Amino acid sequence: SLTVQTADSQITKLTKKVTNLQAQNNSFRAKKDKIKQHYKELYDSIKITRAKHIEQVTALTTENVNLKTSVSKDQVKPNVLARGKHAIDVEPIVPRLRNNKDAHLDYLRHHKESVETIRDIVEEAKVVRPLNRSIVSTCHYTKHSQELLEYAIGICPQGSQQRAKQLAHIPLIRKKQVTVAKPSDKSDSTTHRHVVIVKSQQTNVPVPPSTGVA
Repeated sequence: SLTVQTADSQITKLTKKVTNLQAQNNSFRAKKDKIKQHYKELYDSIKITRAKHIEQVTALTTENVNLKTSVSKDQVKPNVLARGKHAIDVEPIVPRLRNNKDAHLDYLRHHKESVETIRDIVEEAKVVRPLNRSIVSTCHYTKHSQELLEYAIGICPQGSQQRAKQLAHIPLIRKKQVTVAKPSDKSDSTTHRHVVIVKSQQTNVPVPPSTGVA
């Protein structure tokens, strides 16, 4: 009958719809499983990367602690200066050359060399201990002293230095001046004596030795 045919037709249509829905459901389930697998792989990768990072951070932290311990325990050994490497020898001006300009110029130059030597020593110490305030202050002081000596040398007249060096080896000769007092005209019982006054004067001028010939 017509009613049975209509019912069969509807059942067939519904069966097709159910089959399509099942196919879509299976497709969605496959996509879901695929996405789940993808996220699982990402999670595992992140987990492995995190474990590696933790290991690296632990290694770096341990190395940092070891370095700090090494720095705190490290004792800086002072450099042993070679004998004669930093020689400082500034002799005072001899008394007979204290008024000699060339002698003072030589003294300033020798003093400048000694200050340069001291500054070299301080610079070496500054390299080893750059944060030491005393060494930094000494470095500035020696630099300032060196600049002052250079200025003093620059304003000194440029005289003959060879003459000053020669005078240092010439023995000091004293020039004598004799004055004879005249005897008194008054007569008394006391014998008149010549009074001799001797004046000694230092000089830096070389005097040739006497030959005994007038």
